[in-house]
Amino acid sequence: MSLTTKIDAVNEVLAGIGESPVSSLSNGFVTASMASSRIDVVSREVQETGWYFNTENSVRLAPDLEGNITLPANTLRVDSSDVRRGTVVQRGLRLYDNRNHTYTFKVAVELDLVVELPYEELPEAAKRYITLRAKRLFQDDLLGSGELHQAQTPDEIAALQMLKQMDSEVGDYN
Repeated sequence: MSLTTKIDAVNEVLAGIGESPVSSLSNGFVTASMASSRIDVVSREVQETGWYFNTENSVRLAPDLEGNITLPANTLRVDSSDVRRGTVVQRGLRLYDNRNHTYTFKVAVELDLVVELPYEELPEAAKRYITLRAKRLFQDDLLGSGELHQAQTPDEIAALQMLKQMDSEVGDYN
């Protein structure tokens, strides 16, 4: 058994509306491109929650020469690991100090980061949920079939439950 690829996910989404599978995402098929975009949007939405697989704890970031702290380009959310530091928030790809109302930092800060991973780097449970959610939403947008919506929803819910179960088991949360 091989890991799910993005093309596998696109073909699953296309199957949800009765379309034929594609062999490549670069073949110019508009529907396949739209399905791929829907998967990307759903993936970002799902990953924003912050799961064991896309949360980086205690990341130390230092200010540059101007005192700015630039976040990694795939940062979805930040949380200050150091409660003494106060409130820092993400604004674009820079860190902002809410307590002192400035983008300027004198020392490094320690943060917990939720990052967006490419589809291929996600665990299978996350890929499954993202694919099934994208499939249902794509069908809702293109066909609007109530019957298909009802038929696809139970699989989506089961995949979310599996993802949450895996997150709680592997995440070692207190």
